[in-house]
Amino acid sequence: MSRITEKNLEALARRINQAAGTPETYMTKPADGSRTINVGHYHVDYAYGGSKFVQTVSDGGGIRTITGSYAPKRETYELMQAFLNGLESGK
Repeated sequence: MSRITEKNLEALARRINQAAGTPETYMTKPADGSRTINVGHYHVDYAYGGSKFVQTVSDGGGIRTITGSYAPKRETYELMQAFLNGLESGK
């Protein structure tokens, strides 16, 4: 069993954003220097030595948790993979 890294989680989050048709970046920064939070963007949040899968839900940067509390990277990866499988099977 190979080790799951932050790089693996970030790559899977990119795949989920592509499959869901949601913005692929958390924030857009146009040439004028303003910043816009991309509502709908899925990403991984890290704290306390763990990770969780979240979605941005407001232009102020508010998030909703998809996978529950912080967990080991492998557990988060497996839940994210199941989420992606659900998105893909719904198409």
